Amino acid sequence: SDKIPAMLCFYPEFALHITRGVRWDSDHVLLLDDEMLVIEAIRENIDWAAIGAGQVYLCDNVQAAMELCQSRRIALAVSDIEMPGEGNGITFASWLKAHDPDAAILFLTGYAQFSYARAAVALKAEDYILKPVRYDELAKKISDILKKAELREKERQMQRKYTLKQGELM
Repeated sequence: SDKIPAMLCFYPEFALHITRGVRWDSDHVLLLDDEMLVIEAIRENIDWAAIGAGQVYLCDNVQAAMELCQSRRIALAVSDIEMPGEGNGITFASWLKAHDPDAAILFLTGYAQFSYARAAVALKAEDYILKPVRYDELAKKISDILKKAELREKERQMQRKYTLKQGELM
């Protein structure tokens, strides 16, 4: 089922499903922020189909995001850094990179602390953007990241085909 279990997100209807002609694993986006109004506004103000997003998931805490990522492969996590409860955006990004090294991280935060920026670089985050940000700028950045993810997926598929063909020749 494509529905997210209610326990994973604040509201289950926050799973936004957009159908496209070709579906890649590399088009799923997670928005993670403890401020639901922030991620609701991002969801409402970006044309996800136009930028190549297949599914957009919204989670309001690190635990919910980890549970989601254990059952669904995402291409990009757009995450805040400071969140109440267990873990923060850096903790989540570190866990996600260990769980799925191909997943991209984009930090969207109100914190300009050098230690956070340094941690983002160490985690090979795609970018570290300070709030507030214009929706068109955020959409462009997300689109660019998803295009790179799609290219990586196509390269992996070609590699698998090549490896299979080589195996047939032997």
